[in-house]
Amino acid sequence: TDNIQAEYSALKSAFDRTVLHTAILRQSQSLGISVSDAAINESLADNPRFLENGKFSKERFAKVNSLELMNLRNLTRDDLLQNLIQQDLVSGVVNSSKETSFITDMGRTNRSFEFVRFSSADYPDAEVLAYAKQNAKVFQTVALSVITVAKKEDADKYRQQILAKDKPASFEDTAKNHSTDMYKASSGVRGSVSYHDLKLELGTAELADKVFALKQGELSEVLTVPSGFAIFRVDSAIQEINLADAASIKTVREYLESNEKGKIEDYLAAQAKSFGEAARKDGLDKAAKAAGKKVELTNSFPINYGGIVYPTMYGNFPVLADPATADNQSLSNAADKESFFETAFKLSKDAISEPVVLYDSVLVMKLKEEKQLDDTGLGMYLSFAPALARYFTSADIGDKLVDKTKLVDNFDKTFIAHFMPKQ
Repeated sequence: TDNIQAEYSALKSAFDRTVLHTAILRQSQSLGISVSDAAINESLADNPRFLENGKFSKERFAKVNSLELMNLRNLTRDDLLQNLIQQDLVSGVVNSSKETSFITDMGRTNRSFEFVRFSSADYPDAEVLAYAKQNAKVFQTVALSVITVAKKEDADKYRQQILAKDKPASFEDTAKNHSTDMYKASSGVRGSVSYHDLKLELGTAELADKVFALKQGELSEVLTVPSGFAIFRVDSAIQEINLADAASIKTVREYLESNEKGKIEDYLAAQAKSFGEAARKDGLDKAAKAAGKKVELTNSFPINYGGIVYPTMYGNFPVLADPATADNQSLSNAADKESFFETAFKLSKDAISEPVVLYDSVLVMKLKEEKQLDDTGLGMYLSFAPALARYFTSADIGDKLVDKTKLVDNFDKTFIAHFMPKQ
């Protein structure tokens, strides 16, 4: 799809289920739990693949070769084991009425807030410019060509051939014939590269420094890079960033937002703190007008840390409202921020909050309204409470079965390598 978040969510869910499946099978093996051949046969007899007019077909079954049938029996055994253990642990659990009551009561107290938002757009160009001047090296660029191979001995050989005084090999031909990276098709030429991008790509400032220390036309030594061993050639003089260019300021701002978010957060939090002091003195509306800020309004929501959902065959069903704006726009990562709920639900009437730092903004809030929902107001959520109790139990059991300290989780790294669009 074109939705990278949806792809990530689907694949991560499949990965997590596979980890749990593996944990359950290993646990059942260590406990000596097994499935009889009769149970496997009975399950196979109900497999739609072998049914004809709703009845088991010996002819269809006989067409399956022995290797495929063995794999199918093993898969069926594993599925039966997992279902057995999960049903015993989850379906057999009787949840306390107090737990169900607690879950029900989670949705009763709802609050809405007026707030003023300080976002990265409020971080002034003057601060961006000052950072760029103090860290000019980060934004230097240079044109590069590169050859990447899997073995160091090959990289050493190709480098010697290119630097040979008698009939030296062409860098471009060597790249085209032997390189294993994406620049092979362009004879090794990769164009202009910034210092910070190269540092990120190579993994250390030391390697980036070695490349940027070279003069135009020089070859680097063989460098150990994440994808193997590389030889870089510098194809231009180093270029300094042009801070008179609006596009350059935008580049620095994007770098700060990605790599120095804490610096922006500190600035915005200081601005929000000063604003909060003015709001306590003059009122939220007057302080907002003086600061040129807009007073916004949230929806009405309960303490819904983590965004409680109930998984169904059609996707996750949100059973409690997440923090959002009154017109249902996202409030960044507020639902996953414990400090947001602590601040919001401790706030007394007419009080102005301390700054609340979210992923992409800082909020100053004032309680607008608190209401207690009765059973009618809770509506469908009441009927979900028992199922949620079982769901939470199931999730807890999954956490107990999977020892995360022994799990080598390369999911994110693999997803980035194979599924993220290449720039």
